[in-house]
Amino acid sequence: MQEFIVYKIPNQSLQVNLGKWIHTNNLGFSGFLVSDAHGQNFWRFSEVQSCDWSSLQFPELNALDLKTISEENYLHQCQMLIHEMRKDQIAKVVFSRVKSMPFDAKNFQSVFEVLCEQYPNNLTYCLFSEQLGFWMGSTPEILLQGEKNQFTSMALAGTLPSSASDDLWTDKERDEQQYVADYLQDIIEKYGAITQKSERYIHYAGPVKHLRNDFGFDLELSQKWNFIQDFHPTPAVCGVPKEKARLCYEKYEQHTRSLYTGIIGYSDSASTALFVNLRCMQLFKDSAALYVGGGLTQDSEPLKEWLETERKAETLGQFLQ
Repeated sequence: MQEFIVYKIPNQSLQVNLGKWIHTNNLGFSGFLVSDAHGQNFWRFSEVQSCDWSSLQFPELNALDLKTISEENYLHQCQMLIHEMRKDQIAKVVFSRVKSMPFDAKNFQSVFEVLCEQYPNNLTYCLFSEQLGFWMGSTPEILLQGEKNQFTSMALAGTLPSSASDDLWTDKERDEQQYVADYLQDIIEKYGAITQKSERYIHYAGPVKHLRNDFGFDLELSQKWNFIQDFHPTPAVCGVPKEKARLCYEKYEQHTRSLYTGIIGYSDSASTALFVNLRCMQLFKDSAALYVGGGLTQDSEPLKEWLETERKAETLGQFLQ
């Protein structure tokens, strides 16, 4: 079956390529790559030829086989998780779920084009791999971007509806985002030198908005992958402290994250455009499985967290109707 990658990096041209996804432990290659949620397994795309939309063959898809979770079950699991966080003094855990929506995947090209139009500052992609499946997403979260030894990254966390008053930001959202900013600053100073740090500001992403800081820094190319593997998974997709948070969410989540919250993007010796794979979905025969999550703190309210994941699902879900 034909494997492919289609992607649009902000301010760059659309790429449509045929080839093969190859599992690899060598991160020194040039090209497009994806990883699992923990950055432990990587797949690189070995390009055979570039093409246009009309050359893509629609893949044969199976029915949805992922575990979804009801609102009642989510609220129960969320309450148990928060209780464990308080008991074990875990500051933050990112708890995710899968939401299924009816969708005819043969319409993937038109949805992809709408995502590119609606979210021009995101990495928007769709890929098919016989091993990994059929995925599409549009992610705003830069992991590492830059040229030569000058890079940028971001601390993005905390969520409200885009229409909500900014007076509704609480200490919960501010603390959640601050965990990410502090962690990123520590990692940068471990490997390089900060050249610029923005004030915290509001980042709009369709139906939701987040709190964000941007960082500019110098980093030797020889340290690039050391930095990435130390930084990822970030507190924005895992939690604080990292290992305790990971074990905690794996205990309560009822699905395997697969590529969700993994690393995705392009890297070579001259330039880097790597993102965290948020706002993504896996496509099946008659449905789309949307991966959504939220950062729990010890003061989180389960119902508010459920509603946050519902709003995040609308980032992609509104275009599947």
